[in-house]
Amino acid sequence: MPEFPGGAKELFNYINETLQYPENAAGNNIQGQVVTSFIVQKDGSIKDIKIVRGIKGLNSEAIRIISKMPKWIPGVHQGEVAAVRYTLPIEFKLKIVRKHHPTMKQVMGTNPEAWDKVETMAQYPGGAAALTLFFRENVNYPSKALKEKIEGRVIVEAIIDEKGKVVEPKVIQSVHPLLDKEALRVTKIMPRWKPGMVDGKAIRTRYTFPFSFKVPKE
Repeated sequence: MPEFPGGAKELFNYINETLQYPENAAGNNIQGQVVTSFIVQKDGSIKDIKIVRGIKGLNSEAIRIISKMPKWIPGVHQGEVAAVRYTLPIEFKLKIVRKHHPTMKQVMGTNPEAWDKVETMAQYPGGAAALTLFFRENVNYPSKALKEKIEGRVIVEAIIDEKGKVVEPKVIQSVHPLLDKEALRVTKIMPRWKPGMVDGKAIRTRYTFPFSFKVPKE
């Protein structure tokens, strides 16, 4: 898969440093996750930026952030550099001003939501290459969908909890019930991840998985 220079941690640092919260959105308390998609070309440059799941008032800023990115390390397919579409969620969350820095317990609460800005992102055992191999070995193209030539890109969002378990998967970009079901099935059978970390403690993090189903040429 393509990689931002410096890896996932530098990617999130870049987003945090580049993001400029739109004044109108901030004034109207508009928050949430904008899911974007773009192609990392063979030379590492970005093109064809799309909003997969948008939020009015935040989409233009998400596109601006991606358009200003430095060149990536391009993806490789069958030993050759290749153009690859990449899906990236960008979290817009208004900061709450506090008189005292909150403790982990205060922030997380008894039923914590997933953190999106973390010191160390959750990692699949073996890294991105191992995750790609897991998908390759476990995704089964539904025979009926294959016969009817149903194809497309399903995007699943899930939580990596404090113990590394993949929980609460849901489809945020649907193609067809047959393909959606298979994407959810594979997400649910994933092995445990190395959880994300904040202040040396494991926390829940949100992760997005794109599944590309393409009928092979005869």
